[in-house]
Amino acid sequence: MRAVTSNNLADFAGIYDADVELVSVTPKNGPLMTDVADLSRRPIKARWSQTPGDRAVTEEQVHRAGESEASACLVDEIDSATQLMADLLGCTGAGIRVATLNGPMCPRFHVDYVPCRMIMTLMGPGTEWIAHDEVDRVAFEGRANETIPVVEGKEVRHLKAGSWTLMKGGTWADAPFHGVVHRSPHYAGDRLLVSIDPMFSKADA
Repeated sequence: MRAVTSNNLADFAGIYDADVELVSVTPKNGPLMTDVADLSRRPIKARWSQTPGDRAVTEEQVHRAGESEASACLVDEIDSATQLMADLLGCTGAGIRVATLNGPMCPRFHVDYVPCRMIMTLMGPGTEWIAHDEVDRVAFEGRANETIPVVEGKEVRHLKAGSWTLMKGGTWADAPFHGVVHRSPHYAGDRLLVSIDPMFSKADA
């Protein structure tokens, strides 16, 4: 299994390759970190579902935390990402979560039980993950074990802040594995996190 990293949104098509577990793209025209730094220090916790590209709904949810140049930037990011996912995956809806964090939201390594998930860390350190061939399966399956489940001699990897990362989950069709093993970074500073799940039916909501 391999990961694709790029600055070209067209490379997200690589998610359909059987040997690809994630695609991480840093858009050339992505937001400057200074644009979202102030936003990351506001208490934001929002979760909603919408039709991909429905900018009005995105604006309503994001602006509840206050309207500013930074929140407009965040709306642009979510709007563009949901439209991309609709074009790429053919999904009819998107489940969106936006949160400001100052600690790990998911502190243990795990796999998301979804077909795939878009992770966007716009401020602060990115999600930690372990390459498929480098996961210590014995340690990972021992849920009470606090040991980091990485094989000896290998290291935990980190997604780049500002990147859009599409990770295969546990229900990706025809996958030769069971999803990307990952967790929130163990970090006490401010983070601004967006996650987007594709929805193909009302049951997905």
